[in-house]
Amino acid sequence: MKNFDSLVDIWQTQKNIPDMDYQVIISRFKKSQHKLKFKIAMGLAAMVLIVITLFFLWMKSYYVYITTHIGLAIFALCGLYYIFTQVRNLKFLGSVSFTETPKKHLEKLRTFKLKRYKENTRNFLYYSVAMGLGFCLYFIEFFTKVNSTVMYLSITLTIFWFALCYFYNKKVFAMREEKQLAAMLKDLGRIEDQFK
Repeated sequence: MKNFDSLVDIWQTQKNIPDMDYQVIISRFKKSQHKLKFKIAMGLAAMVLIVITLFFLWMKSYYVYITTHIGLAIFALCGLYYIFTQVRNLKFLGSVSFTETPKKHLEKLRTFKLKRYKENTRNFLYYSVAMGLGFCLYFIEFFTKVNSTVMYLSITLTIFWFALCYFYNKKVFAMREEKQLAAMLKDLGRIEDQFK
């Protein structure tokens, strides 16, 4: 009987698991989603400006070599690809409705996380190779018009820029986004666990 009384005392003194405040979790989820949408929208706006400027300069400048035109076309296609993927990502994030179940939210968010992972790894590699090819083709005409100091400086700065973007910026950017998406998944997972 003493053991039973001890168990009852332990049972009563145990802390109950606090109820989850769904409003706080949903608010935090919406805030994270808004931050992600804003970051994507800012990148999209910057790329639209870059592509418009590229087309303007391309049309207003005179280039002799066909390689320059091919290089500029590759730049434009890379920019348009980036715009297309970011518009698609914004549409996806805008389609998330809170009238759906947490399970559907989790499925959509996991799909989005996988898609963004592919964009930030494999697709970024293809994008970088295409941009590198574009620079090589563009530089053919550019290097015929400048001295060797400017040529070597341009090559060095371009290689440095590619290395910085690929080995540092991409990883930092992808890591931050992964943390943000993981936090969103964790919040939705906590809500889904309550319905099981």
